[in-house]
Amino acid sequence: MKVASIQMSVVEGHKTATIDKAIDNIRRCEWNNLVILPEIWNIGFMSFDRYLAEAEDSKGRTLIRLGEAAKEIGAYLHTGSFVEKKNGKYYNSSYLISPDGNVLAN
Repeated sequence: MKVASIQMSVVEGHKTATIDKAIDNIRRCEWNNLVILPEIWNIGFMSFDRYLAEAEDSKGRTLIRLGEAAKEIGAYLHTGSFVEKKNGKYYNSSYLISPDGNVLAN
């Protein structure tokens, strides 16, 4: 099994650009069986003031884009973590996505 662990900086204040950057990094790992992203990578770990405003649910753009990327490269993808909003509460959530783009675990 080949595993790639991505460490990357965020594009400060630009979540969409940061997601795009992660997707580019994931594409560079296409020869791996498992790709792992870092914690709170899509808005930046130290961006506490943005956590609530940038939180997503399980149908949000971060998870959708990552599912597409996993399918594109045909690898398992551990999403690292992101701030998830669920039932009015906030979580530091991680997902495992299969090579066909489906969520296997949360």
